[in-house]
Amino acid sequence: MNHAVSGKFTASVDNLQYSSNTTDHNRKPTETESERGSFSGIAVPTTFRDLVEKKAQECGLLFCITQRRFDGKQIYSLGPLMVYIERGVIFVNEQGRWAPMALQRAIEMALNS
Repeated sequence: MNHAVSGKFTASVDNLQYSSNTTDHNRKPTETESERGSFSGIAVPTTFRDLVEKKAQECGLLFCITQRRFDGKQIYSLGPLMVYIERGVIFVNEQGRWAPMALQRAIEMALNS
């Protein structure tokens, strides 16, 4: 140990053999590794729009694109509501006025309409 810290460490064949055995990139992960960090088969939303779509689907709401636009932004239907998304914020059309709203509140509003 003192040789390694002092800078006098020399690589031997045994040390090189060990390091090449520990870096096997072609091995399959064990079951515990799969349980810990692998998300294979699980769709993780990558955008806010994907998250809205996933949450709507979980609640049994239809989330779909419409042919309408507001100030150049795409309008979506979230159940009976008209919404658009800008910079990770959902805006809901309430009586002709666009209001920013938390996603959970928008979903609750759509479920109660």
